[in-house]
Amino acid sequence: MNDAAEVTSQTAVQSLNADLTAHADVTGVAGVALLANEGLSSRGFALHGAGFMLSLRLKPRCCSRRMLDKDIIRPYRHGRDLAGRPRDLFVMDFAVRSEDEAREYPMLFDLVRDRVKPERDANNDRSRAQYWWRFGRTNQQLRAALHGLSRYIATVETSRFRFFTFLDAKVAPDNKLVCIASDDAFHLGVLSSMIHVMWATAAGELGVGNDPVYVKTSCFDPFPFPDPHRSYARRSLNSPSGWTGTARTPSRGTSASP
Repeated sequence: MNDAAEVTSQTAVQSLNADLTAHADVTGVAGVALLANEGLSSRGFALHGAGFMLSLRLKPRCCSRRMLDKDIIRPYRHGRDLAGRPRDLFVMDFAVRSEDEAREYPMLFDLVRDRVKPERDANNDRSRAQYWWRFGRTNQQLRAALHGLSRYIATVETSRFRFFTFLDAKVAPDNKLVCIASDDAFHLGVLSSMIHVMWATAAGELGVGNDPVYVKTSCFDPFPFPDPHRSYARRSLNSPSGWTGTARTPSRGTSASP
C-alpha cells in the first residue's frame, strides 16, 4: 500500500511565510509598532471587585442629592453589552483619588468599603489592599488618552465576529474591551473595513473555541492607517490624543502595555 501524499496541483510563489501563506507577511510585520499609534489603544478597567458595580435599580438609592456623585458613578460596558443588549450596569469609579478625596463622597465611599474592602484585605497584592477604593488597575494610560474626547472606539477583545463601535466618553469599559482613543468616524471606518478585519484576524490570536482575539500590540499598534482623501483631510483631524492621521513611521520598540 502506497502511503505517499498525492500532489493535485502546484503553484510557484516567490516566498512562503512562517504560516505557509504566500500573501503579505502580516505576522512578520505585526511585531513592529508604529510611533503614530503609540499610546492610543488600551484595554479597559480591571475592577478586581464586583462590589464596584451597581444595577440600574440600585443606582438611585446610592446617589445622594449632591451632583458631585455623578462624577463617580459611570455607565459600565462589558463585551456582552457590546455584542448584545446592554445590561444597564454602572460602576463607582474613584479613579486615582486619595482616600481623603474619596471620602468626599460619603455614601459611595461607605458602599465600596462594605462591598469591596473585605475582599481586598485578603488580597496578596499589597497595592490593591492599600488602595481598596480604586479599581484593581486604574489604567492611567487610557484615562489620559481619552481626556477631552466626547466618545471613543471600542471592540470586544475575543469575538467570533470583529466589529468596532463608538462609546460615550462617560462609559467605563471593562478590561475585556480594547479601546482606541479617537472620536473620528474616519478611524472607525478604517478599523471596521475588511482590510483591517483581515489584518487583525491574521495578526491576532485564537481564544476559546478558536474565536479571534484582538491583541492590541499586534492588531492595532503596527497597523498602517491610510491618509484620508484630500476632501476629508480639509477637516481638522487633530484630536486631544494627538492622533492626526498623518503618515505612520515605524518605531523599533512597541507601545507601552495598558
